[in-house]
Order: sequence, then C-alpha cells, then structure tokens
Amino acid sequence: MKTVWRVWGAMLALAIVAALAWLLAAHLWGPFDQWPVVQIDDESVTIGGLHAIHGALAITGVLVALLVVITVVPLVVALSLAIAACGIAVGIAAAVFGVLIPLSPFLLIGWLIWRATRNRGAPTTPATPTTPTTPTRDANTAPAATIAQ
Repeated sequence: MKTVWRVWGAMLALAIVAALAWLLAAHLWGPFDQWPVVQIDDESVTIGGLHAIHGALAITGVLVALLVVITVVPLVVALSLAIAACGIAVGIAAAVFGVLIPLSPFLLIGWLIWRATRNRGAPTTPATPTTPTTPTRDANTAPAATIAQ
C-alpha cells in the first residue's frame, strides 16, 4: 500500500509541476492575439479573457481527475476479476460436491474394502547398530610400499 501512495504522490507532484510550468509559460509569453471563443447556451467565454491562474487550475483539475482514473480503474478491474474468480471457484466446488454426495456410499464401500484387503505386512523393527570392524589387509588392498617389500 505504501508503494501505491508513493506512486500516486509522485504523479500528483508531476501534475502540479506541469500546471506551474503552464502558469509560468502563460505569464512569460503573455496574451495571444486571437484566443478561441467557447460558446455554451448563448453565452460566450473568450479563453483570452481568463487569467493565467484559471488555466493552471483547470489543467491541475484535469490532471488530478486523470490520476484518480489511473488509480481507481485498475483497482476496480482487479476487484471485479477477483470476485468473478471467487464465484467460479464456488461454482466448481458446488459441482464437485454435487457429484460426490451421490457417490459417497460407493466411495465408503470402496475405502472399507481397501482397508480390509490391504497387505499389512510384519511390523518393522528398528535396525540394530553395528560396530565398525577394522578392514583386513590382503594383497589387493595393501599399500604400495608393503607390496614392494
């Protein structure tokens, strides 16, 4: 979770830096000669009539909205896939138990027959420790010095 907050914080800091860069550029270059006009329901707003801070705030708002989308959408997709996987697992478990319940008498009888007919064998006893013996030296195992004598 710490990584998510670090990444989100870094992206937010980058968005703020981008908005400040836009504000600085708008302040340095000043107004343009022809600004576009936005008309909504018989009201016109000239983009050039806005102050630089309005543009910076608008860009910051859009960038923050994009950050939220970038972080929320993957989480929602991962959560929905996890819930779907749990639903599939429950469905498979229900199908397996649906088959095993009618077969349970046969499985019980088979297990009892196996228990009755298996080879139990003699009980194993622990091995007795042996004492090491000294090897005897014959002509094949004697060192080369003794063979030469």
